Amino acid sequence: MKISHVATLTACVASFTTVWAQDYTDALRFNSNEVLGTARSQAMAGAFGAVGADLTSMSINPAGMAVYRATELGFTLGVNVVKDESEFFQKKSNTDRVKVALNQLGAGFSFGRMREAGGGAVAHNIFIGYNRLADFNNKQSYEDAFSKNSLLDYFCMDEQKLGSLTGGLAYDAYLTNDTTIRGTADKFTYNVWEEFVGDGVNPFFREDEAGDGLVHIRKRITEDGSKGDIPIGYAVNISNKFYIGGSINIRTISYERNTIHSETFDGYTVNAGDPTEFSYLNHLDQDAAGVGFNLGVIYRPIPALRVGFALHSPTFYSVSEKFWASVTNPALRWPTVNSDEYEYDYKYRSPSRFVASVAAVFERIGMVSFDYERTNNQNSKFSVDNDDDYDYVTYNVYDDMNSMMKDEVFEASNTIRVGAELSLLKPLYVRAGYRQTSNSVKKPFYVNKAENYAYSGGLGFRSNNFFIDLTYVCAVKKNDHWVLPDSAEPYTYETNSPAWLTQTAHSGVLTMGFRF
Repeated sequence: MKISHVATLTACVASFTTVWAQDYTDALRFNSNEVLGTARSQAMAGAFGAVGADLTSMSINPAGMAVYRATELGFTLGVNVVKDESEFFQKKSNTDRVKVALNQLGAGFSFGRMREAGGGAVAHNIFIGYNRLADFNNKQSYEDAFSKNSLLDYFCMDEQKLGSLTGGLAYDAYLTNDTTIRGTADKFTYNVWEEFVGDGVNPFFREDEAGDGLVHIRKRITEDGSKGDIPIGYAVNISNKFYIGGSINIRTISYERNTIHSETFDGYTVNAGDPTEFSYLNHLDQDAAGVGFNLGVIYRPIPALRVGFALHSPTFYSVSEKFWASVTNPALRWPTVNSDEYEYDYKYRSPSRFVASVAAVFERIGMVSFDYERTNNQNSKFSVDNDDDYDYVTYNVYDDMNSMMKDEVFEASNTIRVGAELSLLKPLYVRAGYRQTSNSVKKPFYVNKAENYAYSGGLGFRSNNFFIDLTYVCAVKKNDHWVLPDSAEPYTYETNSPAWLTQTAHSGVLTMGFRF
Protein backbone atom coordinates (compact mmCIF):
# COMPACT_ATOMS: atom_id res chain seq x y z
CA MET A 1 0.00 0.00 0.00
CA LYS A 2 1.40 3.40 -0.97
CA ILE A 3 1.68 6.44 1.29
CA SER A 4 -0.66 8.32 -1.04
CA HIS A 5 -3.55 6.15 0.18
CA VAL A 6 -3.88 8.44 3.19
CA ALA A 7 -4.96 11.24 0.90
CA THR A 8 -6.88 8.92 -1.41
CA LEU A 9 -9.02 8.01 1.58
CA THR A 10 -9.69 11.66 2.31
CA ALA A 11 -10.41 12.33 -1.36
CA CYS A 12 -12.89 9.45 -1.43
CA VAL A 13 -14.91 11.11 1.29
CA ALA A 14 -14.33 14.68 0.15
CA SER A 15 -15.87 13.88 -3.21
CA PHE A 16 -19.21 13.72 -1.43
CA THR A 17 -18.76 16.80 0.76
CA THR A 18 -22.03 18.24 -0.45
CA VAL A 19 -23.55 15.62 1.84
CA TRP A 20 -21.04 14.78 4.56
CA ALA A 21 -17.43 15.23 5.60
CA GLN A 22 -16.48 12.22 7.76
CA ASP A 23 -13.15 10.45 7.47
CA TYR A 24 -10.72 8.53 9.62
CA THR A 25 -9.45 11.73 11.28
CA ASP A 26 -12.92 12.14 12.81
CA ALA A 27 -12.64 8.60 14.16
CA LEU A 28 -9.24 9.41 15.69
CA ARG A 29 -10.78 12.36 17.50
CA PHE A 30 -13.81 10.40 18.72
CA ASN A 31 -11.53 7.61 20.00
CA SER A 32 -9.18 9.91 21.97
CA ASN A 33 -8.96 9.07 25.66
CA GLU A 34 -6.42 10.79 27.94
CA VAL A 35 -8.57 11.07 31.12
CA LEU A 36 -7.60 14.51 32.41
CA GLY A 37 -8.97 13.96 35.91
CA THR A 38 -7.81 14.94 39.39
CA ALA A 39 -4.40 16.42 40.13
CA ARG A 40 -3.48 13.32 42.14
CA SER A 41 -4.39 11.04 39.26
CA GLN A 42 -2.55 13.15 36.68
CA ALA A 43 0.55 13.29 38.88
CA MET A 44 0.60 9.50 38.76
CA ALA A 45 -0.10 9.50 34.97
CA GLY A 46 -3.61 8.14 35.50
CA ALA A 47 -2.35 4.78 36.80
CA PHE A 48 -5.38 4.29 39.06
CA GLY A 49 -6.99 1.16 37.63
CA ALA A 50 -6.10 -0.89 40.72
CA VAL A 51 -5.56 1.90 43.29
CA GLY A 52 -9.05 3.38 43.56
CA ALA A 53 -10.26 5.91 46.10
CA ASP A 54 -9.89 8.77 43.61
CA LEU A 55 -12.68 10.50 41.72
CA THR A 56 -10.89 9.82 38.41
CA SER A 57 -11.38 6.09 39.05
CA MET A 58 -14.96 6.26 37.85
CA SER A 59 -13.70 6.86 34.28
CA ILE A 60 -10.88 4.28 34.46
CA ASN A 61 -12.09 1.40 36.65
CA PRO A 62 -15.38 2.01 38.49
CA ALA A 63 -14.46 -0.70 41.00
CA GLY A 64 -12.00 1.81 42.46
CA MET A 65 -14.94 3.79 43.84
CA ALA A 66 -15.67 0.87 46.20
CA VAL A 67 -12.33 1.45 47.95
CA TYR A 68 -13.67 4.66 49.49
CA ARG A 69 -14.25 4.63 53.22
CA ALA A 70 -16.05 7.98 53.26
CA THR A 71 -18.06 10.33 51.09
CA GLU A 72 -15.91 12.62 48.94
CA LEU A 73 -16.56 15.77 46.90
CA GLY A 74 -13.96 17.39 44.67
CA PHE A 75 -13.21 19.53 41.65
CA THR A 76 -10.15 20.12 39.45
CA LEU A 77 -8.98 23.07 37.37
CA GLY A 78 -6.18 23.01 34.83
CA VAL A 79 -4.13 25.79 33.24
CA ASN A 80 -2.57 24.69 29.97
CA VAL A 81 0.26 26.47 28.16
CA VAL A 82 0.52 24.84 24.74
CA LYS A 83 3.20 25.29 22.10
CA ASP A 84 2.75 23.92 18.57
CA GLU A 85 5.83 23.58 16.37
CA SER A 86 5.76 22.47 12.76
CA GLU A 87 8.24 21.85 9.96
CA PHE A 88 7.20 21.79 6.31
CA PHE A 89 9.87 21.71 3.57
CA GLN A 90 12.53 23.02 6.01
CA LYS A 91 10.28 25.95 7.01
CA LYS A 92 9.64 25.99 10.77
CA SER A 93 6.66 27.69 12.44
CA ASN A 94 5.35 27.84 16.00
CA THR A 95 2.30 29.12 17.89
CA ASP A 96 1.50 29.48 21.59
CA ARG A 97 -1.72 29.70 23.60
CA VAL A 98 -3.03 29.52 27.18
CA LYS A 99 -6.25 27.76 28.21
CA VAL A 100 -8.04 27.32 31.56
CA ALA A 101 -10.37 24.31 31.79
CA LEU A 102 -12.48 22.30 34.23
CA ASN A 103 -10.86 18.87 34.23
CA GLN A 104 -12.97 17.12 36.84
CA LEU A 105 -16.01 17.51 39.08
CA GLY A 106 -17.55 14.71 41.07
CA ALA A 107 -18.86 13.06 44.19
CA GLY A 108 -18.72 9.58 45.66
CA PHE A 109 -21.21 8.69 48.40
CA SER A 110 -20.36 5.84 50.75
CA PHE A 111 -23.07 3.91 52.61
CA GLY A 112 -22.66 1.13 55.16
CA ARG A 113 -20.30 0.77 58.06
CA MET A 114 -16.77 -0.05 56.99
CA ARG A 115 -15.25 -3.04 58.74
CA GLU A 116 -11.73 -4.39 58.48
CA ALA A 117 -12.90 -7.97 58.86
CA GLY A 118 -16.00 -10.01 58.16
CA GLY A 119 -17.73 -11.26 55.04
CA GLY A 120 -20.41 -9.97 52.75
CA ALA A 121 -21.01 -6.50 51.44
CA VAL A 122 -18.99 -4.21 53.65
CA ALA A 123 -19.97 -0.93 51.97
CA HIS A 124 -22.09 0.33 49.10
CA ASN A 125 -21.01 3.42 47.14
CA ILE A 126 -22.75 5.42 44.45
CA PHE A 127 -21.02 8.09 42.39
CA ILE A 128 -21.55 10.72 39.74
CA GLY A 129 -19.05 13.07 38.15
CA TYR A 130 -17.37 14.58 35.15
CA ASN A 131 -13.89 13.84 33.80
CA ARG A 132 -12.36 15.53 30.77
CA LEU A 133 -11.13 12.81 28.40
CA ALA A 134 -9.43 14.95 25.75
CA ASP A 135 -8.62 18.54 24.83
CA PHE A 136 -8.82 19.46 21.14
CA ASN A 137 -7.43 22.99 21.37
CA ASN A 138 -4.79 23.32 18.74
CA LYS A 139 -3.17 25.84 16.37
CA GLN A 140 -1.06 24.74 13.45
CA SER A 141 0.77 26.88 10.91
CA TYR A 142 2.65 25.64 7.82
CA GLU A 143 4.48 27.40 5.01
CA ASP A 144 6.40 26.46 1.85
CA ALA A 145 7.71 29.31 -0.30
CA PHE A 146 9.00 27.12 -3.16
CA SER A 147 6.27 24.63 -3.99
CA LYS A 148 5.54 23.35 -7.49
CA ASN A 149 2.16 21.97 -6.44
CA SER A 150 -1.05 23.80 -5.61
CA LEU A 151 -4.37 23.05 -3.94
CA LEU A 152 -5.88 24.08 -7.27
CA ASP A 153 -4.40 20.91 -8.77
CA TYR A 154 -6.49 18.90 -6.34
CA PHE A 155 -9.59 20.94 -7.20
CA CYS A 156 -9.08 20.01 -10.88
CA MET A 157 -9.47 16.28 -10.19
CA ASP A 158 -12.60 14.73 -11.68
CA GLU A 159 -13.79 13.78 -8.19
CA GLN A 160 -13.46 17.37 -6.94
CA LYS A 161 -14.08 19.79 -9.78
CA LEU A 162 -17.85 19.90 -9.33
CA GLY A 163 -17.88 19.64 -5.53
CA SER A 164 -19.70 22.55 -3.91
CA LEU A 165 -17.09 22.70 -1.13
CA THR A 166 -14.03 22.14 -3.34
CA GLY A 167 -13.51 22.49 -7.10
CA GLY A 168 -16.91 24.00 -7.75
CA LEU A 169 -16.04 26.99 -5.54
CA ALA A 170 -12.67 27.39 -7.26
CA TYR A 171 -14.36 27.31 -10.67
CA ASP A 172 -16.93 29.94 -9.61
CA ALA A 173 -14.05 32.10 -8.36
CA TYR A 174 -12.34 31.90 -11.80
CA LEU A 175 -9.39 29.90 -10.47
CA THR A 176 -9.84 26.88 -12.77
CA ASN A 177 -10.75 26.50 -16.46
CA ASP A 178 -12.08 23.82 -18.79
CA THR A 179 -10.79 23.16 -22.28
CA THR A 180 -11.55 20.53 -24.89
CA ILE A 181 -8.68 18.17 -25.62
CA ARG A 182 -7.62 18.41 -29.24
CA GLY A 183 -9.48 16.03 -31.52
CA THR A 184 -11.88 14.73 -28.85
CA ALA A 185 -15.03 15.77 -27.06
CA ASP A 186 -13.35 15.27 -23.65
CA LYS A 187 -12.69 18.21 -21.38
CA PHE A 188 -9.56 18.78 -19.37
CA THR A 189 -9.73 20.94 -16.25
CA TYR A 190 -6.66 22.97 -15.38
CA ASN A 191 -5.98 25.91 -13.08
CA VAL A 192 -5.03 29.46 -14.01
CA TRP A 193 -1.42 28.90 -12.96
CA GLU A 194 -0.89 26.28 -15.66
CA GLU A 195 -0.05 26.64 -19.30
CA PHE A 196 -2.18 24.34 -21.42
CA VAL A 197 -0.06 22.77 -24.20
CA GLY A 198 -1.41 20.24 -26.65
CA ASP A 199 -3.29 17.65 -24.63
CA GLY A 200 -1.93 18.61 -21.22
CA VAL A 201 -0.03 21.24 -19.25
CA ASN A 202 3.54 22.51 -19.32
CA PRO A 203 5.36 20.77 -16.43
CA PHE A 204 7.96 23.53 -16.22
CA PHE A 205 5.52 26.42 -15.98
CA ARG A 206 5.84 26.62 -12.17
CA GLU A 207 9.62 26.47 -11.95
CA ASP A 208 12.18 29.23 -12.05
CA GLU A 209 15.50 28.85 -13.83
CA ALA A 210 17.03 27.23 -10.77
CA GLY A 211 14.27 24.61 -10.67
CA ASP A 212 12.59 26.01 -7.56
CA GLY A 213 8.82 26.10 -7.38
CA LEU A 214 6.95 29.37 -7.80
CA VAL A 215 3.93 28.67 -5.54
CA HIS A 216 4.03 30.11 -2.02
CA ILE A 217 1.77 28.03 0.26
CA ARG A 218 0.57 29.10 3.71
CA LYS A 219 -1.86 27.08 5.83
CA ARG A 220 -3.31 27.71 9.29
CA ILE A 221 -5.57 25.37 11.25
CA THR A 222 -7.31 26.44 14.46
CA GLU A 223 -9.13 23.83 16.54
CA ASP A 224 -11.17 24.20 19.71
CA GLY A 225 -13.18 21.80 21.84
CA SER A 226 -13.05 18.87 24.25
CA LYS A 227 -14.37 15.42 25.04
CA GLY A 228 -16.00 14.72 28.40
CA ASP A 229 -17.24 11.73 30.37
CA ILE A 230 -20.18 11.82 32.82
CA PRO A 231 -20.23 8.49 34.74
CA ILE A 232 -23.13 7.49 36.98
CA GLY A 233 -22.56 4.27 38.83
CA TYR A 234 -22.50 1.90 41.77
CA ALA A 235 -19.66 0.04 43.49
CA VAL A 236 -19.59 -2.49 46.31
CA ASN A 237 -16.86 -3.65 48.71
CA ILE A 238 -17.09 -7.37 49.46
CA SER A 239 -15.14 -8.57 52.48
CA ASN A 240 -12.39 -5.99 51.83
CA LYS A 241 -11.13 -8.43 49.19
CA PHE A 242 -13.26 -7.84 46.12
CA TYR A 243 -14.28 -4.43 44.85
CA ILE A 244 -16.82 -4.45 42.03
CA GLY A 245 -18.23 -1.46 40.16
CA GLY A 246 -20.18 -0.46 37.10
CA SER A 247 -21.33 2.74 35.50
CA ILE A 248 -23.36 4.20 32.69
CA ASN A 249 -21.18 6.73 30.91
CA ILE A 250 -22.57 9.68 29.01
CA ARG A 251 -19.86 11.08 26.75
CA THR A 252 -19.94 14.40 24.95
CA ILE A 253 -17.81 15.91 22.20
CA SER A 254 -17.66 19.55 21.14
CA TYR A 255 -15.32 20.46 18.29
CA GLU A 256 -14.77 23.40 15.96
CA ARG A 257 -12.16 23.72 13.22
CA ASN A 258 -11.24 26.55 10.86
CA THR A 259 -8.75 25.85 8.08
CA ILE A 260 -7.34 28.67 5.96
CA HIS A 261 -5.20 27.68 2.98
CA SER A 262 -3.59 30.58 1.09
CA GLU A 263 -1.38 30.57 -1.99
CA THR A 264 0.55 33.16 -3.99
CA PHE A 265 1.92 32.50 -7.48
CA ASP A 266 5.30 34.17 -8.10
CA GLY A 267 5.46 33.29 -11.80
CA TYR A 268 3.69 34.87 -14.76
CA THR A 269 0.07 34.21 -15.72
CA VAL A 270 -1.07 33.11 -19.16
CA ASN A 271 -3.87 35.65 -19.43
CA ALA A 272 -3.77 39.27 -18.34
CA GLY A 273 -5.94 39.82 -15.31
CA ASP A 274 -5.65 36.24 -14.02
CA PRO A 275 -5.25 36.13 -10.21
CA THR A 276 -1.88 35.62 -8.58
CA GLU A 277 -3.26 34.65 -5.18
CA PHE A 278 -6.25 33.02 -3.51
CA SER A 279 -7.38 31.64 -0.16
CA TYR A 280 -9.63 28.72 0.75
CA LEU A 281 -11.52 28.63 4.08
CA ASN A 282 -13.14 25.47 5.41
CA HIS A 283 -15.22 25.52 8.60
CA LEU A 284 -16.53 22.55 10.62
CA ASP A 285 -18.70 22.39 13.75
CA GLN A 286 -19.19 19.00 15.42
CA ASP A 287 -21.34 18.13 18.44
CA ALA A 288 -21.81 14.58 19.66
CA ALA A 289 -23.36 12.77 22.58
CA GLY A 290 -23.10 9.07 23.28
CA VAL A 291 -23.72 6.35 25.84
CA GLY A 292 -21.57 3.44 26.93
CA PHE A 293 -20.82 1.54 30.12
CA ASN A 294 -17.80 0.59 32.21
CA LEU A 295 -17.44 -2.54 34.31
CA GLY A 296 -14.56 -3.27 36.66
CA VAL A 297 -13.22 -5.39 39.48
CA ILE A 298 -10.30 -5.07 41.90
CA TYR A 299 -9.00 -8.05 43.88
CA ARG A 300 -6.82 -7.67 46.98
CA PRO A 301 -5.25 -11.08 47.75
CA ILE A 302 -3.03 -9.58 50.46
CA PRO A 303 -3.23 -6.14 52.08
CA ALA A 304 -0.31 -4.72 50.05
CA LEU A 305 -1.38 -5.97 46.59
CA ARG A 306 -4.28 -4.95 44.34
CA VAL A 307 -5.06 -6.32 40.89
CA GLY A 308 -7.67 -4.66 38.69
CA PHE A 309 -9.50 -5.30 35.42
CA ALA A 310 -11.94 -3.03 33.60
CA LEU A 311 -13.88 -3.19 30.36
CA HIS A 312 -15.12 -0.06 28.58
CA SER A 313 -17.87 -0.84 26.11
CA PRO A 314 -18.12 0.92 22.76
CA THR A 315 -19.72 4.35 22.96
CA PHE A 316 -22.66 4.84 20.62
CA TYR A 317 -22.62 8.46 19.46
CA SER A 318 -25.15 10.58 17.68
CA VAL A 319 -23.23 13.28 15.80
CA SER A 320 -24.43 16.55 14.33
CA GLU A 321 -22.24 18.50 11.89
CA LYS A 322 -22.37 21.87 10.22
CA PHE A 323 -19.82 22.80 7.58
CA TRP A 324 -19.23 25.35 4.86
CA ALA A 325 -16.41 26.71 2.75
CA SER A 326 -15.42 29.82 0.81
CA VAL A 327 -12.85 30.81 -1.79
CA THR A 328 -11.45 34.33 -2.06
CA ASN A 329 -9.97 35.66 -5.31
CA PRO A 330 -8.80 39.27 -4.76
CA ALA A 331 -8.84 39.89 -8.52
CA LEU A 332 -12.64 39.73 -8.60
CA ARG A 333 -14.94 42.67 -8.01
CA TRP A 334 -16.77 40.56 -5.41
CA PRO A 335 -13.81 38.48 -4.29
CA THR A 336 -15.39 35.87 -2.00
CA VAL A 337 -17.50 32.94 -3.20
CA ASN A 338 -19.33 31.11 -0.41
CA SER A 339 -20.83 27.66 -0.33
CA ASP A 340 -24.12 26.88 1.34
CA GLU A 341 -24.03 25.78 4.99
CA TYR A 342 -24.61 22.05 5.17
CA GLU A 343 -25.97 20.10 8.11
CA TYR A 344 -25.62 16.38 8.49
CA ASP A 345 -26.42 13.88 11.25
CA TYR A 346 -24.91 10.44 11.54
CA LYS A 347 -23.95 7.78 14.08
CA TYR A 348 -20.54 6.63 15.22
CA ARG A 349 -19.51 3.64 17.31
CA SER A 350 -16.20 3.98 19.12
CA PRO A 351 -14.10 0.88 19.90
CA SER A 352 -14.09 -0.97 23.20
CA ARG A 353 -11.21 -0.74 25.68
CA PHE A 354 -9.64 -3.13 28.17
CA VAL A 355 -7.65 -2.00 31.21
CA ALA A 356 -5.45 -4.31 33.32
CA SER A 357 -3.81 -2.89 36.45
CA VAL A 358 -1.67 -3.80 39.41
CA ALA A 359 -0.67 -1.75 42.45
CA ALA A 360 1.48 -2.25 45.51
CA VAL A 361 0.10 -0.17 48.41
CA PHE A 362 2.07 0.17 51.64
CA GLU A 363 0.41 1.83 54.60
CA ARG A 364 2.12 5.02 55.81
CA ILE A 365 4.81 4.67 53.11
CA GLY A 366 3.26 5.04 49.66
CA MET A 367 2.43 3.03 46.57
CA VAL A 368 3.49 2.08 43.06
CA SER A 369 0.93 1.37 40.33
CA PHE A 370 0.87 0.24 36.71
CA ASP A 371 -1.93 0.30 34.12
CA TYR A 372 -2.07 -1.26 30.67
CA GLU A 373 -4.88 -0.18 28.32
CA ARG A 374 -5.67 -1.64 24.91
CA THR A 375 -8.05 -0.05 22.42
CA ASN A 376 -9.35 -1.99 19.42
CA ASN A 377 -9.47 0.93 16.96
CA GLN A 378 -10.28 -1.36 14.04
CA ASN A 379 -13.85 -1.67 15.35
CA SER A 380 -14.63 2.01 14.74
CA LYS A 381 -17.76 2.38 12.64
CA PHE A 382 -19.79 5.13 10.93
CA SER A 383 -23.47 4.64 10.08
CA VAL A 384 -26.54 6.61 9.07
CA ASP A 385 -28.42 8.48 11.78
CA ASN A 386 -31.84 7.38 10.62
CA ASP A 387 -32.84 4.39 8.50
CA ASP A 388 -35.02 6.76 6.48
CA ASP A 389 -31.78 8.42 5.32
CA TYR A 390 -30.50 5.11 3.93
CA ASP A 391 -29.64 5.08 0.25
CA TYR A 392 -27.25 3.20 -2.01
CA VAL A 393 -24.60 5.94 -2.22
CA THR A 394 -24.58 6.51 1.54
CA TYR A 395 -24.25 2.79 2.22
CA ASN A 396 -21.34 2.38 -0.20
CA VAL A 397 -19.36 5.33 1.16
CA TYR A 398 -19.84 4.31 4.80
CA ASP A 399 -19.16 0.66 3.99
CA ASP A 400 -15.96 1.57 2.13
CA MET A 401 -14.87 3.88 4.96
CA ASN A 402 -15.51 1.28 7.67
CA SER A 403 -13.75 -1.45 5.70
CA MET A 404 -10.74 0.75 5.04
CA MET A 405 -10.49 1.78 8.72
CA LYS A 406 -10.65 -1.87 9.77
CA ASP A 407 -8.34 -3.40 7.17
CA GLU A 408 -5.92 -0.64 6.13
CA VAL A 409 -5.96 2.38 8.43
CA PHE A 410 -6.26 1.44 12.10
CA GLU A 411 -4.48 -0.94 14.39
CA ALA A 412 -4.91 -1.60 18.10
CA SER A 413 -3.24 1.00 20.29
CA ASN A 414 -1.61 0.34 23.65
CA THR A 415 -1.23 2.72 26.56
CA ILE A 416 0.96 2.21 29.59
CA ARG A 417 0.68 4.32 32.74
CA VAL A 418 3.13 4.14 35.62
CA GLY A 419 2.74 6.10 38.84
CA ALA A 420 4.16 6.35 42.34
CA GLU A 421 3.19 8.15 45.55
CA LEU A 422 5.40 8.59 48.61
CA SER A 423 4.33 9.79 52.02
CA LEU A 424 7.17 12.05 53.11
CA LEU A 425 5.60 13.11 56.34
CA LYS A 426 1.87 12.73 56.77
CA PRO A 427 -0.17 14.60 55.68
CA LEU A 428 2.26 15.55 52.83
CA TYR A 429 2.70 13.41 49.70
CA VAL A 430 4.96 13.55 46.63
CA ARG A 431 4.00 11.87 43.34
CA ALA A 432 5.37 11.13 39.87
CA GLY A 433 4.21 9.34 36.75
CA TYR A 434 4.76 8.53 33.08
CA ARG A 435 2.28 7.72 30.30
CA GLN A 436 2.84 6.58 26.71
CA THR A 437 0.39 5.65 23.95
CA SER A 438 1.34 3.80 20.79
CA ASN A 439 0.34 4.90 17.31
CA SER A 440 -3.20 3.83 16.36
CA VAL A 441 -2.69 4.37 12.61
CA LYS A 442 -0.74 1.88 10.55
CA LYS A 443 2.36 2.79 8.64
CA PRO A 444 2.73 4.12 6.00
CA PHE A 445 -0.30 6.31 6.66
CA TYR A 446 2.08 8.24 8.91
CA VAL A 447 5.51 8.53 7.34
CA ASN A 448 6.99 9.15 10.76
CA LYS A 449 5.69 7.15 13.66
CA ALA A 450 3.37 9.25 15.81
CA GLU A 451 4.41 9.74 19.43
CA ASN A 452 2.22 10.49 22.41
CA TYR A 453 3.71 10.58 25.89
CA ALA A 454 3.60 12.56 29.12
CA TYR A 455 5.52 12.80 32.35
CA SER A 456 4.27 14.40 35.54
CA GLY A 457 4.90 15.16 39.18
CA GLY A 458 3.02 16.70 42.06
CA LEU A 459 2.48 17.35 45.74
CA GLY A 460 -0.51 16.73 47.95
CA PHE A 461 -1.84 17.62 51.39
CA ARG A 462 -4.47 15.35 52.97
CA SER A 463 -6.20 15.62 56.32
CA ASN A 464 -9.20 13.67 57.56
CA ASN A 465 -11.71 16.09 56.04
CA PHE A 466 -9.87 18.18 53.44
CA PHE A 467 -7.32 17.68 50.67
CA ILE A 468 -5.53 19.81 48.10
CA ASP A 469 -3.25 18.56 45.32
CA LEU A 470 -0.97 20.37 42.87
CA THR A 471 0.47 18.75 39.75
CA TYR A 472 2.66 19.61 36.77
CA VAL A 473 2.24 17.67 33.52
CA CYS A 474 4.30 17.87 30.34
CA ALA A 475 2.50 16.12 27.47
CA VAL A 476 4.09 15.72 24.03
CA LYS A 477 2.37 14.70 20.80
CA LYS A 478 4.17 14.23 17.49
CA ASN A 479 2.57 13.30 14.19
CA ASP A 480 2.23 14.11 10.51
CA HIS A 481 -0.25 16.39 8.80
CA TRP A 482 -0.86 16.45 5.06
CA VAL A 483 -0.88 20.11 4.00
CA LEU A 484 -1.68 19.14 0.40
CA PRO A 485 -3.32 15.89 -0.73
CA ASP A 486 -0.94 13.42 -2.34
CA SER A 487 -3.62 11.96 -4.58
CA ALA A 488 -3.89 14.55 -7.35
CA GLU A 489 -1.98 12.47 -9.90
CA PRO A 490 -1.45 13.20 -12.76
CA TYR A 491 -1.91 16.84 -11.75
CA THR A 492 0.94 17.13 -9.24
CA TYR A 493 4.33 18.40 -10.41
CA GLU A 494 6.30 16.94 -7.51
CA THR A 495 5.67 14.41 -4.75
CA ASN A 496 3.93 15.98 -1.79
CA SER A 497 5.27 15.56 1.72
CA PRO A 498 3.54 15.90 5.09
CA ALA A 499 4.37 18.50 7.71
CA TRP A 500 5.81 17.25 10.99
CA LEU A 501 3.96 18.60 14.04
CA THR A 502 5.17 18.65 17.64
CA GLN A 503 2.75 19.79 20.31
CA THR A 504 4.04 20.34 23.85
CA ALA A 505 1.51 21.10 26.59
CA HIS A 506 2.65 22.31 30.01
CA SER A 507 -0.20 22.00 32.50
CA GLY A 508 -0.67 23.13 36.07
CA VAL A 509 -3.47 21.22 37.80
CA LEU A 510 -5.21 22.02 41.10
CA THR A 511 -7.66 19.77 42.93
CA MET A 512 -9.56 20.64 46.10
CA GLY A 513 -11.98 18.37 47.92
CA PHE A 514 -13.71 17.38 51.13
CA ARG A 515 -14.34 14.08 52.89
CA PHE A 516 -16.93 13.39 55.53
